[in-house]
Amino acid sequence: MSQKQQLGPLGESLVARYYADQGAQIIVRNYHTRQGELDLIILLDGRLVFVEVKTRTNNKYGEPQEAVDETKLDKMSSAAETFLKEHHWTGQVEFQVAVVFLAKASYKIKILAIE
Repeated sequence: MSQKQQLGPLGESLVARYYADQGAQIIVRNYHTRQGELDLIILLDGRLVFVEVKTRTNNKYGEPQEAVDETKLDKMSSAAETFLKEHHWTGQVEFQVAVVFLAKASYKIKILAIE
């Protein structure tokens, strides 16, 4: 597995642990539908949160959250809609991007709400 292929799962694990430390319940990791994929689905403070994780070691290709374009948002929304129907969820929902910056021996996580 290449370094790039290892970054995604590592970032997702770090973000899952971050949310768990905040009191969130991890519902699903890597939820797949024909319409799209969601990296994490969590329950936090009574609301269901759909999280896209972007992991980077540098900003060579721009800010990580810039990779969450209109096409990706549409796929996330469609996948979320499928999940909501399957689980009969009628409560509050939210979409977030979790950006993970990896350095040699440390990391930083930044959570951004998607409006």
